[in-house]
Amino acid sequence: MGSAEIPNTISQLVARADTIDSFAATLDYTSLAGRLEVVASDQDPNISTVLDRDGYASASELLGRYFDVVLTDSGTGMIHSAMRATLTVADSLVVVGTPTVDGASRAAKTLDWLTAHGHGGLVSRAILVLSCDRTSRDVDGRSLRRHFDARCRSVHDLPYDPHLATGGRIELDALTGSSRRVLMEVAADVADDFA
Repeated sequence: MGSAEIPNTISQLVARADTIDSFAATLDYTSLAGRLEVVASDQDPNISTVLDRDGYASASELLGRYFDVVLTDSGTGMIHSAMRATLTVADSLVVVGTPTVDGASRAAKTLDWLTAHGHGGLVSRAILVLSCDRTSRDVDGRSLRRHFDARCRSVHDLPYDPHLATGGRIELDALTGSSRRVLMEVAADVADDFA
């Protein structure tokens, strides 16, 4: 989630956590993206290994004091120790896959890994998003959907969207109406887990 606009990163937030004692102080480590305050990840791979389980737990506890909702984009780092801390405090989980052989397989393996490592409850409450930017005639969409419906709380098909295909910052106003509708449904499912 890093950006050149953000001078401070998650590693710096963790390193200075004991000096952050107000909402205003957290804003030195965030950048406004729409209505979200975003804490950047480290883009240097040598630095990003510093954020471990304890670091994530510290950041999560600190941010939880000042923000009602904390979203974490784990990327593909399921076995990273910071991810284990994320899973410990997560109320909800969104898994993204594609309706292709490799994309569906990765999503299924992610759910398998989570179940095998004691997170079966998160899997049963998970929200699965099938990003239809790639499709394959060799994949039976209905069977795939039934498979994930049996494992997760909900499954959403996100249609191809030219704005999402750019891979840049997502601007909601630039999305097609059907993409916006699906993403609102996903957000509503996530909000169902709010206390």
